[in-house]
Amino acid sequence: AGRSHPDAVWCDALSAYSGGPEGVRAENGSTGGLLERDDELARMGDALDAAAAGNGGVVVVSGTAGLGKTRLLEAAQSVATDGTLTLVARASELEAGFAFGVVRQLLEPPVLAAPEVERARLLDGAARHAAAVLELDPDAAPGRDLHQTLHGLYWLLVNLSADAPLLVAVDDLHWADEPSLRWLAYLANRVEQLPIAVVATVRTGDGRRVELPTGAGELRREAVEAIHALHAVRVEPRPLSATAVGTVLERSLGTASDAAFAEACHRHTGGNPFLLNELATELAVQRVSPTGDNASILSGIVPERVSETIRRRLARLTLEAKQLAGALAVLGDGSELTDAAELAGLDLERAREAAGDLGSAQILDDARALSFRHPL
Repeated sequence: AGRSHPDAVWCDALSAYSGGPEGVRAENGSTGGLLERDDELARMGDALDAAAAGNGGVVVVSGTAGLGKTRLLEAAQSVATDGTLTLVARASELEAGFAFGVVRQLLEPPVLAAPEVERARLLDGAARHAAAVLELDPDAAPGRDLHQTLHGLYWLLVNLSADAPLLVAVDDLHWADEPSLRWLAYLANRVEQLPIAVVATVRTGDGRRVELPTGAGELRREAVEAIHALHAVRVEPRPLSATAVGTVLERSLGTASDAAFAEACHRHTGGNPFLLNELATELAVQRVSPTGDNASILSGIVPERVSETIRRRLARLTLEAKQLAGALAVLGDGSELTDAAELAGLDLERAREAAGDLGSAQILDDARALSFRHPL
């Protein structure tokens, strides 16, 4: 807590939450440090064990932003059976328009690293149609026959699994490019008799509906929802309890916090691990002691990374939504829509639509009661 550089403190906070610099696998083989995630880890472990035995499957870790979905994906990689080949990709909103971008993240490393003879084996038979996607065949272009390409990529993965079980780990599935999503949906239909486990994270909004980028086509939604709803073991992490919040604070700040202070941090963050870690980092930087007397100052502490996250979410919304959010920040939770609309300079109908947009973006927890999702 005495370090002056925020990045150093953040590394300490993240290391504490993840079980130390060695990662999430403890010496006894269990996952240490991940709080209140035993059920989620057990379900993922069962799926990975089944895949190693030749009964593949799909696990989707879903939930709203900041609940630790990526940490669970990393945990899956750490608890995979010894000898499992792990293929990792992280989808990005900025790369969602790059065809087969996620597929290439997954498959290029093992194929390009393979010796020439081994590469020829991997691309044998129907898998030869995958060569165009990986730019290994200068005379072929991916997408001329999409089904043939998807089938070729599938057989490439099957060939990779011939020597060792596979874990296909995809973070932020909702931002993946459409061709990669269609291939993952294709794979999900055919993975049951293979030593392949697919584990993906996906962000959901209200009503557990997948949160896709603005302007996403219907095919992308269908592919994500097919993977998410039809084939997968569903893992849905919940917010942390007040007790777990106290544990994270103690690990991050190096001293036990008063129950009143931990409870105030729980209310302030809603038990959201991302918000909690950012708050703990800021508390360490400002050298705030976790005492009950200091609970009242939490409302004045807003970490910059949290502010930036909210600004990015607002940037995707309409001008009316931004105006209404500003008005509600002034008036506070539970304000009347008529008052918020007047302060925002909106008529009631536009204010009602803006409140719905803020709810869909998970900035408001309840668009009708006009309350923010997290007091922070």
